[in-house]
Amino acid sequence: MSGHGFKAQLKEALSSAVGYFQDGGDPNAACVKAANEAGFNADQADRLVETFNTARVICHYKVAEDKASSCSLADKETVRSQLTSHPEEKTAEYANYDYGCYRQAEVDHVIRQKKEIRRPSGLRVSFEDNAMVLLNERNEPKGTEIKGPIAREVAERFPKLGSMATLIV
Repeated sequence: MSGHGFKAQLKEALSSAVGYFQDGGDPNAACVKAANEAGFNADQADRLVETFNTARVICHYKVAEDKASSCSLADKETVRSQLTSHPEEKTAEYANYDYGCYRQAEVDHVIRQKKEIRRPSGLRVSFEDNAMVLLNERNEPKGTEIKGPIAREVAERFPKLGSMATLIV
């Protein structure tokens, strides 16, 4: 596999899965074969199945004469159960990875997000950017200042963050 990241690996695996399917294969078998060749774990195989199914539906819609007819899709659970990769090997591989400044006790929490959220009152809130804060095991922030606004829900859940923020929306 190339060093271009998961997106490139997924693209290569999708191309392989489509090829196996076009050679007369079952959608599940095609995804399993492509995922095993790429060395995907279960979560990565799920992404492959989702991408394969999306491509399959788009292709069916463009090519099929009867748009209402059904097309065969891959099933996540079936593909997951047939994977030959061993998750314990992947876990050991990632356990030795150095995550830099992050420690086990630190948790990041989103305080602003571009994606619109809907409050129970019906009001929709979105921000210009995404922002996160590192919290220790006592839910205290690692930093001393928050620049920009934070969501009211964050201030209610973490009062210390609310007192550090310049604006609560």
